[in-house]
Amino acid sequence: MKAVRTALVLALACAGVTAGPAVAKLAVPPELSGEFAQCATKIAATGNRVISDIQSAKYDNKILLGSSGAYAPAMADVILGLGTEAVLLWNPAETGLLEPNVPAERCASLVHEANHVREYNRGTTDTSDCIYSDASGVQINTGLPVTEVYATYAENRYRKAVGLTERKSYLGKKIPPGEAACEKKKEEPKGGIFSCSVGPVGANCAGSNGDPHLLTFDGVHYDLMAAGEFDVVDGPVRVQARQTAFPGSRDVTLNTAVAADVAGDRVGVYQEDGAVVVRIGSQPVELAVGGVGLPGGGTVGSGDDGAVRIGWPDESTLEVRPIGVWGLSFTLRLAEQHRGKVAGLLGNYNGDDRDDLVIRDGKPLAGNDFGDLYPRYADSWRITDQESLFHYRPGQSTATFTDRSLPDNPVDAASLPHRETAELICRRAGVTDPVLLQGCVLDVALTGQSVFATDAARAQRHTATGDTTLDGAVDRTAVTATAGQRLFVDAVRSALPDQCAVLQLLDADGTRLATGCLSGGTGYIDGTVLPTSAVYTVAVDPAGPDTGQTVLQMHLSTDEIQRITADGATVTATIGTPGAVSSSSFDGRAGEKVFVDVPTSSVPDQCGALQLLGPNDARLDTGCLIGGRGYIDGLVLPTDGRYRIIVDPAGRDLGTAEVRLLAVADQALQTRVGAGAVTATIDGPGAVSRITFDGSVGQWISIDASGSTLPGQCGLLELRDPAGGVVERGCVLGGSGGIDTLALPGDGRYTLVVDPAEAAVGELRVVIRG
Repeated sequence: MKAVRTALVLALACAGVTAGPAVAKLAVPPELSGEFAQCATKIAATGNRVISDIQSAKYDNKILLGSSGAYAPAMADVILGLGTEAVLLWNPAETGLLEPNVPAERCASLVHEANHVREYNRGTTDTSDCIYSDASGVQINTGLPVTEVYATYAENRYRKAVGLTERKSYLGKKIPPGEAACEKKKEEPKGGIFSCSVGPVGANCAGSNGDPHLLTFDGVHYDLMAAGEFDVVDGPVRVQARQTAFPGSRDVTLNTAVAADVAGDRVGVYQEDGAVVVRIGSQPVELAVGGVGLPGGGTVGSGDDGAVRIGWPDESTLEVRPIGVWGLSFTLRLAEQHRGKVAGLLGNYNGDDRDDLVIRDGKPLAGNDFGDLYPRYADSWRITDQESLFHYRPGQSTATFTDRSLPDNPVDAASLPHRETAELICRRAGVTDPVLLQGCVLDVALTGQSVFATDAARAQRHTATGDTTLDGAVDRTAVTATAGQRLFVDAVRSALPDQCAVLQLLDADGTRLATGCLSGGTGYIDGTVLPTSAVYTVAVDPAGPDTGQTVLQMHLSTDEIQRITADGATVTATIGTPGAVSSSSFDGRAGEKVFVDVPTSSVPDQCGALQLLGPNDARLDTGCLIGGRGYIDGLVLPTDGRYRIIVDPAGRDLGTAEVRLLAVADQALQTRVGAGAVTATIDGPGAVSRITFDGSVGQWISIDASGSTLPGQCGLLELRDPAGGVVERGCVLGGSGGIDTLALPGDGRYTLVVDPAEAAVGELRVVIRG
């Protein structure tokens, strides 16, 4: 469980739970026995019993020499049960920094990993997030598994006893101060201030999702692809949205920031470099679970579902959620007292859907077609610097994000390539509302990202489900399973009406682990890893008085776990049971670049079925399987550790995928303005060529590309300024192309990146002209 140090790996001899031996053994190989004995003596001298505890456990354990940077498979993907043999990988020769000024130390590493072994032997491993209360009683979510927090506490006790520097973090995330106990999240009341009451007109919820699709308070759906910063709601409650272009597109924008005036406190949610950042005023804050109070009486907090929740003193609420790493969606609920007193992109909340789309001076639009919205309507709701609630970096203003030339053209989902595949993905995500389905298809087809289907399904729950009262009959089915197994619940036939959360998976204590939807007489709960060996319950719990028969099938599976090496043999990922997952792991080094190639696949077309996970199981990138093949584009590994390539098809889909891991070597060239041609060579899938040259502010240049053997593509050329920002992009079609004449914005070293799509290889000649 370490990215830059030793790791614990659990292995299992059989799938079931077996009885432990009468006398347990801790097997230590000869090459480690001397150093293990020295560390065991030092650890015991500090009063720490962790080594003696695992030596006297009911079950066998063993220690093996682990390679530098080894990382354990996530416990959710290991068949774990009491009585299994725990294997502790330990390399006493490992060095390096765990965090600034905290070097790795062999005996401290042994304490950390031995603590995991002890937890496994006792059956007390807890992989849920560690939540603790600060001095004021506010709950903080560390984002770290409880098991890692407690292992780091144990390691720190040893470090303190022998005079070593204690750790303050694990994998870059802060551990609770003073060994604060991890606790359960305080439950929010069902419904609560974040619930929405939605009707055909006059609803108190509105929002924006996808690219972006807006729903006004009075029930009008429309799309607004303009780029800039806009008044979403103006009046007693003020909310603003920042829309920026999807990378490489001039027709699609996304919400990348949302800001609000919360009773005098300025709160903003920003998608920055793939992460959600919350600012109060201009200061970034670490959110507490359940919310913290603002000076003006509002609240801001986070949920364990990734949402940022903002509340006003009058119980108006704003909920903002990330759409993967691409953008944000949000739902706004206004208190009844604001009815008819607001204006903006989300309408006037007066119960009349005929007067929602008006320009700022109150004049109505003839419709919501392309010509009606751009530029007049969009421009009228743009904000000024004086009106802005957003935080800006030095040199930025609202003008930085304003591009009145976008969008270039209206987009029709029916004419897009891969439209049928996109619709399949959206329907499988549970999107059934015709308006939302149309928007979902548009988003997925234009971006190739399945997270937009997830976001559309979430929007459907806000706009179609509203408050749900679970007071009808509940049917329950018991399922006996072993820890680490994955359960897929298939509702093969149902007479219940379409709804979400009607299918529920509960643990032995009645805690809800997962839910599923019914749509068109069928549905499912996707594969869920079961944390303990126990009897679980599958409940069919329809809304209100709904009744009807539902036929369920239970599919238990064990994840396929295998190894893969860069430029080595192809491995076959096999999904033979609905909900099953295949995991292929490899050890990577920080700075290495890899490309995941799937040359052959029988999995039905979909995006998101391929995933690359980092050493902390964070999702680094995803890929599509389309037309019997797929890939994850070249990616630079951020840290040392064990990475995993996941094949996880949606829903009931089965099939195989041949997976190759390729090492990628980028090309680096230097030239100067006015020099001769240089040849950019892409000799492997996922590779790019970077051509650098020096330029000065105001210098006029153009870029010519010729003799290209790469497939024709717009966006193949990308000119970046000295800070890495994109200055311009260019096309290469039919073997030639370039970037038209432009003035350089500053002094310094510029980079022209040649980055072909998919697995393309080839070369082209480039000239930088003055």
